Amino acid sequence: MQPQLTLGRIFGISIGLHYSWLIIAVLITLTLRSIFHDTNDAWPDGMIWAAS
Repeated sequence: MQPQLTLGRIFGISIGLHYSWLIIAVLITLTLRSIFHDTNDAWPDGMIWAAS
């Protein structure tokens, strides 16, 4: 198994995204969601997730 998701090739150079970036993106999103929920109680859940 490759340690990355292959996104494509540009001019013969393979472009990939390491799996750890997906975990980092999830953690950042969950953190922002928590902050937005605490500071903006009037926002609906959909708006909080979209802003995150």
